[in-house]
Amino acid sequence: MAADEVKPEVKVVEEAADEVKPEVKVVEEAADEVKPEVKVVEEASMMGARDVPKPSPISLLWPAYLCVFVDFMGLAITIPIQPFIADDMGASPGQISALVGVYSIGQLLGNIVMGRVSDRIGRKPVILISLATSTISYVFAGFAEALWVLFLARGMCGICGGTMPVAQAMVLDVVSDFRERPKYLALCGVSLGMGFTIGPAIGAAFVEPLGVNGVFFVCAVLAGLGTIVAALNIQESNAAVIARKSGKPAPTAGGAPAGPPAGPPGAGGPPAGAGPPGGPPPSGFGKVVWACAISMFLNAYCFATMNGLASLSINVQFGWGAAEIGYFLTFIGIFQVRTRTVYTR
Repeated sequence: MAADEVKPEVKVVEEAADEVKPEVKVVEEAADEVKPEVKVVEEASMMGARDVPKPSPISLLWPAYLCVFVDFMGLAITIPIQPFIADDMGASPGQISALVGVYSIGQLLGNIVMGRVSDRIGRKPVILISLATSTISYVFAGFAEALWVLFLARGMCGICGGTMPVAQAMVLDVVSDFRERPKYLALCGVSLGMGFTIGPAIGAAFVEPLGVNGVFFVCAVLAGLGTIVAALNIQESNAAVIARKSGKPAPTAGGAPAGPPAGPPGAGGPPAGAGPPGGPPPSGFGKVVWACAISMFLNAYCFATMNGLASLSINVQFGWGAAEIGYFLTFIGIFQVRTRTVYTR
């Protein structure tokens, strides 16, 4: 009896199932038609994943190069106006040259501090702090009415002008093949040379309409724009900081990054037989380092001496104004950039 009572319900269910079957068949046929397209998309995706090249180091490093350029351009802009600070603030020639010395001393301290801080908190924050503080220091210099305020502003600008060592550290982070590193490190020098080439011309162009103090505001605007560009474009390259933020294991003591290095296409790392990272240096390596350090010191000394005395000497001997001095230094800078570019190749 119970089975007879259930049979009508079972029959109703079977009839409903028979009504649904055509729709199910239609869906299955549509799925069969879509499968070839899905397969094509999957194959294209797999081929694309294999064909996607590694990012070029330039695509990661150009914002750092731009920041170095802006940082040193701000310094170079002030070189043609140094002889005329004496007229506005009553500074002696020795005090005018000391302005360059104050900046250089601050930069020496800043390079040491900025490099170590960037190892702890990352490259990008240090570059942003450097450019933002340089912007503030230029504004202070623009409003300076006393010589001691100008000295303080220039010293602060020197301390915060630490983009060069951080940019060089980014090159070491990004370029895994040590044979390619000299080329990208040299581009830091090219950026510096470009800054010292264009900077004096900008200073010469704005000193007459804006005055000595107004030139510092031009520097502030350029440094501020550099800060914005850095904030929007620079990617963190410090492997230890990236690993710490992502919760991944930190790099090993030998310097192996937490993930694959973003070196140039086809350059996966040192060639076979180069030795393990962090191994003992080759014989005579220390002498080479000291020779390079002494050479860099002498080059920096001569360069700083020229910056401190050239504009004063040219003004006294030839009676040139800020415009003539600025364009003359730009002419010298063109050859400097050309030389650095040739050596890079």
